[in-house]
Amino acid sequence: MLQALSIYGRDDCAQYNSPSLAMGRCLVRLLPEDSFDQQPLFADGVCALVADVRLDNREELARELGFPSQRAAAMADSDVVLAAWRRWREQCVDHLSGAFCFAVWDQQEQHLFLARDHTGERPLVYASAANCFAFASMPKGLHPLSFVRNTSPAI
Repeated sequence: MLQALSIYGRDDCAQYNSPSLAMGRCLVRLLPEDSFDQQPLFADGVCALVADVRLDNREELARELGFPSQRAAAMADSDVVLAAWRRWREQCVDHLSGAFCFAVWDQQEQHLFLARDHTGERPLVYASAANCFAFASMPKGLHPLSFVRNTSPAI
């Protein structure tokens, strides 16, 4: 899947694997804060996040989350999303403004949360089969999967 999406992320690709889940991201650096991006991100040893995100309210979120302005200036948007997730869980999307899709995996709870921006500017596609669930930020990411080849993913 990452190889299929690599055309959208020429600067870096990385992945996270656990016994029950694998996820990754490809990155193209467009914004200054993208230089700080180190996805997949981890918190508390149980949570992993991948995101395609451009936050328009970084400064407001940093204040809400209690980050000093110097710290916020050295964070990728994905770091801010993870901090928002840790504070508000599913309700974090109510605090985000901008274009985003992201996935958070809680290994301890075996809980996967997927979200995209309110206007759908960032795609989020998924497909499922008997014991498989896959998601991607672009349909092309699902095409390599055998259970997707002859079907259309849900959007």
